[in-house]
Amino acid sequence: MVSVVLVGFSNQLHYLIFDYDTLIHLLEVSIIHLIIYWKNKVQMDPYGEKDAKEILYNELFDPYEFPGNYSIKFLNKSTTLNEINNLTIQAQQTNYFCIDTEGDKFTNFPALIQVSFISLSSASIPVVIVEPRFLPTITSNLRYSFQKFFQQIFRNDTHIFCWGDPVNELTPFLEFSLFSISNVQHFHNVQLIFASWFNRWINSQTPNINDENYLQLHAPRYDPALLLPPRIFNEQKMTTRNLWSLQDAVVYLLEKYLSKRETRQKWSIGLNPRLQNTIPHVPIQQRNNLIRYASNDVLSLNEIIMFMYNASNVNINTSLGEYFLLLKKEFAPSVSSSFSAPKQLQQQQKWYDLLFHDTESEDDDDELAGHVVDDRQVPSSTPLALPSPPTQYEHLLNNSPITNDHSSIEQLTTIGLLPSHATLLVEQQVHFPSQDVIPSLVAAISSQNIPTNPPKRKRKSRRSREARTHRNQESSLRHRRNRYRFELQRQSNLCVNTVKHILRHYQIKFTNVTPNKSVMHIGIKSQDEQQLYEQLLPLDIFL
Repeated sequence: MVSVVLVGFSNQLHYLIFDYDTLIHLLEVSIIHLIIYWKNKVQMDPYGEKDAKEILYNELFDPYEFPGNYSIKFLNKSTTLNEINNLTIQAQQTNYFCIDTEGDKFTNFPALIQVSFISLSSASIPVVIVEPRFLPTITSNLRYSFQKFFQQIFRNDTHIFCWGDPVNELTPFLEFSLFSISNVQHFHNVQLIFASWFNRWINSQTPNINDENYLQLHAPRYDPALLLPPRIFNEQKMTTRNLWSLQDAVVYLLEKYLSKRETRQKWSIGLNPRLQNTIPHVPIQQRNNLIRYASNDVLSLNEIIMFMYNASNVNINTSLGEYFLLLKKEFAPSVSSSFSAPKQLQQQQKWYDLLFHDTESEDDDDELAGHVVDDRQVPSSTPLALPSPPTQYEHLLNNSPITNDHSSIEQLTTIGLLPSHATLLVEQQVHFPSQDVIPSLVAAISSQNIPTNPPKRKRKSRRSREARTHRNQESSLRHRRNRYRFELQRQSNLCVNTVKHILRHYQIKFTNVTPNKSVMHIGIKSQDEQQLYEQLLPLDIFL
C-alpha cells in the first residue's frame, strides 16, 4: 500500500490509499492514451501539424514579450556614423551575443542578420537588425564602420550563442564582406544541449522524498490531452533524438507563445522605415510584424540562456561563458557519435565473417584478440585477396598440399575504420597453394576457353555533323531565352565588363548581360528578384 498526496486538486481531497501496482499501471496506461490522443488530434486537424500547434499555443499562452528593456537598431545605408560608433563602443564592452538569420522565401537568399547583446545587468539591450540588401557602398566610410562593429562582435574572446549551428547560420552572409568568423573561439549551439539540460533541470524540480511509500502527484497546469507534460515531452525528444524547436522551448520553459507564422517570408523588403528604396506595396503593419518576429527570435534565446544560467547550481564565480563550455563538454555529442556505432559494428562483423572465416574447420570459432584503445597497427605490405565463390576447379586447390610456414604469412589485419572504443584485432592465418598445383590449375582454366575480356558493347550510331550543329544551335537559343526570362533594362553607354562590376557592387545576382544598341539587358533568375532589383537599381546608373 502507498500513500498518495494530491497537490493542486480539490481541497477536500487530502490523501487516498491505492494499491501500488494498480496505481502504476493506471499511470502508464493514461500516459500512453494521452500520446495517442494528441497524435490523432494533430492528424485530424485540417490546418496541418504546424498550424495546429500555432493555434493551440496561441490559445493557451500569452504572446511572448521580452521582460527587460531593449532597443532595435538597423544597419543599412540610412544608418548614421554616430549610431554605428555608439554600437561599436557597446560591443567592445560586451562578451556575449545571440545571433539569428533569415532567408528570403523560395530563393532562400541571405536577407537578415539579428544580433542581440547579452547583458548580465538590467541595462537596455541593443537588438541589431542588419539588412544586407540595403548596405552602403563598399568604398564608403559607413561600410567601413560596419566592418569595425562586427570585428568587435566576432573577437577571439567573445561567446556567440545561436539556436542551431552558428557557423551554418553565418556562412551565407560572408559574401557581403562585413565580417570574418575565423577569430571566434567559442560558438555555442544551445539547441544541441537543451534536451539534456532540460532533463536534468526538470528532475531537479521534483522534491526528493526518502519515504518509498509516499507518492506526490501535482495537478497539471494545462490540460494534458492538449499539451503533453514537460517530462513526457522531453523524454519523447530524447528517445527519438529529435531536437527541440525554439518555440517549444519558450512554451515549456518560459510559458509564453513565440509565434512562428512569419518564418517563411520575403525579408529583403527594407524593414527600416527610414529607407527610401523599399518595396512600396508592403503594408506598414506587415513590416512591423516582421520586425517584431525578427527581434523576438533573438530576445527569446537571450532569455532562455539567462534562465539556464540562473537556474544552475555552479560556483558563483563561474561566468556565463564558462558555464556553457561546461554544458557543451557534458552534453554535446562527440564527432564519432555512439548512436551509429552498433550499426557500424554489425556491418564490419559481416566483413570479418566473410574475409576471415576459418576454412580448416567450420566448427572452430574465429579467434579475436583484444586490442588496446587507440593502439595503432602497421598494415602488412602483402595485398589481401578477397575470397572468391566456389568454382569447378576448387578441388584442385583442396587436394593440393598446404604449406604450414606461418612465419611468413601470419598477418595482423584490421578492416575498416572502427570507433576508437570498439577497435578489434583479427589474427588469421592465410594459406596459399603449393607451387606444384599452379601449372595444372592454369592448364585446366585454359582448356575451357574462358574469355579473358568481356564482349564489347555495340556502339550506337552517332548523329551526323549537320544534325549535331542544328541541335546545338537550338539548345543555345533555348538557354538564351531562359537567361532573359526575367530581365532588367537600363539605358547605358558603358561596356559590359563595367556594367557587371557595378551590378556586383549593388549585390545584384544576374544570369547574363547583353547590350542592344543603347539598352543594356540584364537577365535575372526569378520574378521576385526582378521586382526587388527594379527598386534597387537607379534608371540612370549606367549613363
